[in-house]
Amino acid sequence: MINTVFFDVDGTLINSIGEKITRVQTTLKSLNIETIPSEETIKKALSYPLGRMVRSLTSEIGVTDFRTTYDKHNFNGYPLIEGAQEALSLLKDEHYNLGIITSRQFDDLEKRIAQTPLHECSIFDYIITSDTVGSTYRAVKTYLYSKNIDPRNTVLVDDLPGRCAYAKRRGSYSIGVLTGLGTKDEFTAAGISDRCIVNSVADVPSVLKLLESE
Repeated sequence: MINTVFFDVDGTLINSIGEKITRVQTTLKSLNIETIPSEETIKKALSYPLGRMVRSLTSEIGVTDFRTTYDKHNFNGYPLIEGAQEALSLLKDEHYNLGIITSRQFDDLEKRIAQTPLHECSIFDYIITSDTVGSTYRAVKTYLYSKNIDPRNTVLVDDLPGRCAYAKRRGSYSIGVLTGLGTKDEFTAAGISDRCIVNSVADVPSVLKLLESE
């Protein structure tokens, strides 16, 4: 019986990918780059280390100029993925425990959540960050058992196919969302079934109903 749902943050709950694409476009325009790559090209580049990312986007500027200009462009907070807040509230009403699992540190996570309509992390029962629990499977498993959570009764919702596949191999359920860096083909290649690949986190409650009915 599924009782706990863990969510990744960037690209899953928070539309940080869209914000980053906009900032990259603005940065390139500010640096007088005539040909601005498509959103899809930028999205793919965001998965690369910074140096490779810049080189894949343009040969006209260096990494230092890009980073300096990028950092100057402010943004108005991180928008939630459409339907995310409603989905979280619905899952709470249906008595699921909610958690966050992220490679970010706790202070960074709090700052990001504070810049969304959620404002704070209080809706989440469990928070796993790199500095509070750790990023290794052993650390996460130890944490789960310390909270009397059986990994087989958990679901990971994530935008990265590799993480979904890893969680599935370790006995958890996985749901892949297409609002981040992963594509449907990549999730399929990672062994995630079609019914567990969804357009956004807004579709998670309906997928959970399907999984519970099996």
